[in-house]
Amino acid sequence: MVIYREKVVVYEVKPLEVLTSLIKDRPHQWAYENGLFTYLPPHKHFEEMGIVHQVVPSETISWIYSENLRIVSSPAIVDSECDEHTISRIKKFVAKHQPTCLATVLERLRLPSGIDILRAVSDGHVFVDLQRCSLWDPENLSICGSPANARLVGTAVHELAAEVRRGEDVAWATCNPKHLLLVGLRFALVTGADTSEFGSINTFGERTHQRLRRAYKDQGLQGLFPKWDKCGRKRKYSGEDIEFAIARIRIDRGSSNHESVQQSFARYRVDISDAAKQGRVIGSVGISLYYGLWRSRRHNLKDAHGVGGKRKANSDSPYGDPAVQKPLCTLPFQVAHSDHCSLPVLCKESERSPQLSSLVCHKHQEILAAVVRFEPPSTVTLGLLMRQCVRKHGYLPRYIYTDCGSDYRSKQFTIAMAELGVSVMHRPPAKAKAGSEIERYHWTLQETAIKGGTGYVPPVKTTRGVSSSHQPKNLERRRHRDLLVDINIAIDMINDGSAYEEDGQDLIRLRKQSEDLFGPQGVPHQMDFRFHVCTSPFIKDVSSVTEARGAIRWKDRRYLSPVLVGQSIKVTALHPRLDPESGGSVMYFFLDGRWHTAICRERLASAGRSIESVLKEAAHDYEARGATASLLPLHEAIEVSRRARRGDNSLTSYSGSDLSRNLRVAASDYQSPEAYVSPGSSNDENFLVAPTPCRQSLDSALPDSDDIDEWDDLGEIEIHDGDAS
Repeated sequence: MVIYREKVVVYEVKPLEVLTSLIKDRPHQWAYENGLFTYLPPHKHFEEMGIVHQVVPSETISWIYSENLRIVSSPAIVDSECDEHTISRIKKFVAKHQPTCLATVLERLRLPSGIDILRAVSDGHVFVDLQRCSLWDPENLSICGSPANARLVGTAVHELAAEVRRGEDVAWATCNPKHLLLVGLRFALVTGADTSEFGSINTFGERTHQRLRRAYKDQGLQGLFPKWDKCGRKRKYSGEDIEFAIARIRIDRGSSNHESVQQSFARYRVDISDAAKQGRVIGSVGISLYYGLWRSRRHNLKDAHGVGGKRKANSDSPYGDPAVQKPLCTLPFQVAHSDHCSLPVLCKESERSPQLSSLVCHKHQEILAAVVRFEPPSTVTLGLLMRQCVRKHGYLPRYIYTDCGSDYRSKQFTIAMAELGVSVMHRPPAKAKAGSEIERYHWTLQETAIKGGTGYVPPVKTTRGVSSSHQPKNLERRRHRDLLVDINIAIDMINDGSAYEEDGQDLIRLRKQSEDLFGPQGVPHQMDFRFHVCTSPFIKDVSSVTEARGAIRWKDRRYLSPVLVGQSIKVTALHPRLDPESGGSVMYFFLDGRWHTAICRERLASAGRSIESVLKEAAHDYEARGATASLLPLHEAIEVSRRARRGDNSLTSYSGSDLSRNLRVAASDYQSPEAYVSPGSSNDENFLVAPTPCRQSLDSALPDSDDIDEWDDLGEIEIHDGDAS
């Protein structure tokens, strides 16, 4: 449902194939007239209420339009407060400098963020052709002061993009932004479109119309470009000079020998010499212009066919089968990849291999959350992963893109994501490239933080040639604490770009820049009582009845709650959930339309827990990204850290105080975070810096004081590992 200023419209979107079959199979309910599909029963029902019901084929909605709507409808934009003075400044600036871009308005008006500009677009104070122009590129010149001008700019941009996609030589397809309005108007004139709304700028006579039609027929869109650039000093290179260079580029970019730009430029210089011997006068372009012409032929299908055939052409093509395409993502926190990875290392504390679970942003490959456990991946791991992300950022991604693992397809995960407002998408099977973002990150982490250290398990091909005494299982194993420190170092350096010798990027800074322009794009959440319930997995193997003293019995444990006193209810009807961070001490159940808490006092006492620490044993955060640059600085840092730990058996930093720079560890259910740091370490205070849920947030989420009586009279006791099983 969309509420406009003058009407309310309910849109129903269906594929064209489905609509066609409905017209044939149900002619008494569906109609097609004047190019519009009509679903008669709801059309009549909504019409009686004064609401318009409209059926829209999904093929008519462009992906650019859907992405733009996702940006302007985000909570950061919709919930922002409208400052009339700021909106007035934006309108005046856009009217004077149209078409302009988001970055220019932000810089010239010195606004704190781009939210006010996007709010002005959403409210109709300034205009953008959302069908053709992208909002996610802050340098895109598409913001205008009137709808007519916005449509002209959108038309010009759309046609220029179409010329590029046709695979021809498009070195000319770069239009000065100030000419976009004029090019769009001329295109509307020559194609016979209705130009009545452009009367204020449409002052051309019939003779000019004829000249424009002739130019468009002979030269295409290039003929509509204004010739103002021919005024003044003549261009250094003629059209023949440019065409001569493009001819060489066309040959080399389509060669199966994969020539580099410099090799192609050298051959071009030889061609110039040969042409001079033949008496032709060809001006030689410089290396900079040659690079520009080379880049302008990217995604050229003819070139791709010559280099690698159909496979290369499909790889370079901007379009493909929607069923196997990756989800579209234009801003951080819109789409995140999630997957698990078994780390090839043996630890002293467990016979099982550590399992790394991660959440990676699709836009910049930033690690939003990560968890390390010795247990196989399950819904418990995914619940910890969601809590990690909210603790760190306060948001969850709008879409999570996963493989077809059983935990991701489970009912528990589906229900939890639906409760949290997150959509889940599964990548197609047997498509390795679909998960390349997160798989690359897992490989980088294994090559840096795992490989080359104590307890590393090499591939089977390598271990077959090693005697039994030197097999990994018979050698020294890595301490769990040391493994987490190595992971911390790798993640921290990869995240801030210092792991790479060159071209390293700070992903946190890139995300914050995007949030300054467009606002946070994720689903906002808080670590409150509701969120803890949603991220707690259901208990399946329970078939008992509540005891009269107000207890739920499960696995020889009794979970007490005053709400259950004197009642006999089947436990399955209470939909019990076990908090994954409570060490098996906290259970949630649903009764009388609300969630309640049940506490296992014996489990708390045996685990050495206090009420204040029930939810504090949580995953520590870290960030990372994958890249292809040289990781030599990261290898050096990890090696220095390993030597330091072998020397004094403590968490010595790899570069002084750098280890305490916001380092966080993944969650582990083997032992509490307090055990990761030795008592004499100088980094104790800085090492455990992850924010954790507090008693106040839980109390405020509970309905009234009667529901927290079971938390009273429990003193602090010694703590040991929290096993949720």
